[in-house]
Amino acid sequence: MPAKRSSRLNSDFEAASQPTAILSQLFESYFHALPTRVEPLQGQLGGSGRNIVRLANDEHKAIGIVYGVREENAAFLEFSKTFRRHGLPVPQIYAEDLDHGAYLEEDLGDLTLFQFLSGNRLGEDIAPEVIEAYRKVVAILPRFQVEMRHKVNYKVCYPRASFDRQSIAWDLNYFKYYFLRLAGIPFNEQALENDFAALTKFLLEADHNYFLYRDFQSRNVMLVDGSPYFLDYQGGRKGALQYDIASLLYDAKADLPQGLKYSDQSIQIEERYDNLMTKSKILAAMGKADEAQKFSAMALQKADAAQSYQYARQLQRDHKQDAAFAIYREMARKYPTSLFTYAGQARIAVGAGNYDEAVKQMKLAQAAAPDNAKSQIQGLINRLEKKEDINK
Repeated sequence: MPAKRSSRLNSDFEAASQPTAILSQLFESYFHALPTRVEPLQGQLGGSGRNIVRLANDEHKAIGIVYGVREENAAFLEFSKTFRRHGLPVPQIYAEDLDHGAYLEEDLGDLTLFQFLSGNRLGEDIAPEVIEAYRKVVAILPRFQVEMRHKVNYKVCYPRASFDRQSIAWDLNYFKYYFLRLAGIPFNEQALENDFAALTKFLLEADHNYFLYRDFQSRNVMLVDGSPYFLDYQGGRKGALQYDIASLLYDAKADLPQGLKYSDQSIQIEERYDNLMTKSKILAAMGKADEAQKFSAMALQKADAAQSYQYARQLQRDHKQDAAFAIYREMARKYPTSLFTYAGQARIAVGAGNYDEAVKQMKLAQAAAPDNAKSQIQGLINRLEKKEDINK
């Protein structure tokens, strides 16, 4: 099995964290009452591997976050308190437990700027109220960048304190490996590196003594009664002014016609799982659900066992169990002896409450797995023997 495939397996087979208990404790500690409703929000507001949960009772509500990177959590909490203290529209932090990677923040609802844009446009025609919302967002941006530049604690920035040469290299390499290569766009390696070097030199000449939000895009802006509130600035650091406004106005998910052209070009050269799924995601982001479904189905026809399994697992995380189980069953027909197929059959058995069968199938997966994945699968076997639901 290729090393990359083993790595994906190891990542997926890591035991899932159980965020609800610690978040409920934080909720009770702050509001002096337990939550009566707990709603996971992965697939809605979740991202970057975070467990995001809405907790509520008849009087109070909050958003709970559990995430294992202490440095990012510390940066978000520190920045949030500073911004709130200076009157910027960010969520209030109710409670925190950094030792468990958990914190509780103000619930700002469900409407992002991206959703507002998507629901109020027809192709290139965007409703006036959306343009007004963007104007409000742009008007507040200088308060983060300029007013806060001498007030934030840059010692908590993670992973870098400034948008320096290393930060630029990470961004440029992301573009190369996750856009050019993924879309199958041909390029001259040396010529591209020469362009990267020239661009880096140019960018580093700009005044960078400002606060750089870093992820200033439409999915990180919530609209509450028409007013914008801001999230996900934990990657903030010193940087230049132009980066954030470019991130907002050239947000690929907000307007993707060029990305769609590139995915079409790649598909014309060769239909593969990755480029077909890329086009599906672009179409979904543009609100074209039927076309997106068509291309995801085409992608699955090209998928190998590992790709099929990973796609099904994502469906489960998005609470689409029936669709995931259908893929696991199809895998049994196409790849009957794959370790990923055995793992999928184990998950189907868990869904039916048949833990004996689930243990049997997971042991078959373990026997077929490379040595460096066996211990991770053993962890799942142990949980199954205790009749724990590994699909949650």
